[in-house]
Amino acid sequence: MSSTIPFSVLRGTYPNAIGVMSFNVLLPNSVGGDGWWCYKMYSPRHMNSLEAKKISEWAERSKLIESIIRESECDVICLQEVCADTFSNDFGFMSDLGYDKHEIYKKGRFRPATFWRSSRLELFNQPIHRDRCLITAFTPPKNLTVPIENNKYLWVANVHLQAGSHQASRRFRQGFDCLDTIRKEQSKVLGRKSKAVPAMTTLFAGDMNVDGPECGAVGAVDQLLLTGHVSKDFMEAGVAVSSRDRSLALPVFSDPVALEYSEKGLPPPPTMVVEDLYSILALPAEEVADQKTSSEHQTAEEAESEGPGAQRLSPWAEAALKEVYLERARTDLGGHRVMGLKDVEAWLTTINGQVGRGSEFRAAAAAMQGEGSPGLGEDEEFPRPHLPAEGHLTLEAFLSVYRAELNQGKVWGVAHDLAALGRPPPLGPGQLFRARFDRLYLAGPSQPLTGHTPRADRALPHELHPSDHLPVTALFDWR
Repeated sequence: MSSTIPFSVLRGTYPNAIGVMSFNVLLPNSVGGDGWWCYKMYSPRHMNSLEAKKISEWAERSKLIESIIRESECDVICLQEVCADTFSNDFGFMSDLGYDKHEIYKKGRFRPATFWRSSRLELFNQPIHRDRCLITAFTPPKNLTVPIENNKYLWVANVHLQAGSHQASRRFRQGFDCLDTIRKEQSKVLGRKSKAVPAMTTLFAGDMNVDGPECGAVGAVDQLLLTGHVSKDFMEAGVAVSSRDRSLALPVFSDPVALEYSEKGLPPPPTMVVEDLYSILALPAEEVADQKTSSEHQTAEEAESEGPGAQRLSPWAEAALKEVYLERARTDLGGHRVMGLKDVEAWLTTINGQVGRGSEFRAAAAAMQGEGSPGLGEDEEFPRPHLPAEGHLTLEAFLSVYRAELNQGKVWGVAHDLAALGRPPPLGPGQLFRARFDRLYLAGPSQPLTGHTPRADRALPHELHPSDHLPVTALFDWR
């Protein structure tokens, strides 16, 4: 492997080399789209809301994304977090860059989409859509008449696995199902009925939503990719991921980026560099476990919303939110102050700019209607909730709104709202959270040539980078 040589130079030596990028672009916030909230990702400590909204506009962000993709020199681009409603307009620049073919995942709000250059690759069967996984298969162009045994195949899994430490078992099911589907499809191509391991090049790329193996706690999907096996006793974030042993009937995978940096004696760079909000707003995992073991006064709302691996708000966050609630609860209900309709509307306008949008609105509407948390995730379409005129929001329901935000991975949303409500989290300068959520794995006969992740030294996103994730690229000699 050769770390600093540009892809274009390596292609001079390896004419069959294929470059692949995986990039979680952060949901587009163009007009008519669903990403209006993206400005919340930009640190309220580094800029005011007007500055954040200006540099976070899609017109600015899309220029940066286009530049990143152009400079990558890749043949296949795996994007995560695209919006179906505005997809054609959001990524119209891709055809100008030579990516004349694409496939977008068929459902959900946050979708994977795969682009490729037909001059380099030809789709040879219909793309397959599994749970948050988009599978495409390629051969070299104008090579479909070559006998199967002499042909080359490339299978690309573009994944955006479920977020949340308490979602480890679903994350594993998604990864295993995707890989097993690829194994079955490869066996069909070769005319095999057995579970013999096919020798075809396979890429598994995307946002794993769990840190890389170098962090010391290997995720279940990584364990499966790197060793080919996950036992029924395997735990991820304190959660058992499978009720039985699972084995992968594909060649074991390698991580081109990790290999590249290991040759330099370095760990691979993180792909997510954001403010360390969890240290202020969430309890450490061991303290959550201790609380669950010792607590005798857990509320019904807490018990209902928390599963294995669920996170809890820190004492500082709970205290700050209680202050906000008591400050804004101006409606009398049997001698107690609660947030009535006008109070809730004022709160939502402060944090979201208007009433009627945002997960805080949906959760509050459900609580005021006595329905509990709607539990909407990234895959689900929104119903049309409303705030009942005679409804009210209790302190416990208000706290549950933000517990749900935390457990949906939206700690940045909690931070933004607290700052907007006059309680900015007390973070020190340079206090960053780093994780390698985005990875690209390669298996089969092809030889990895290089892998790369850029480095970030300040919290993402910002005026020079359009996402909270960094792209991952790899080049391999297709065999």
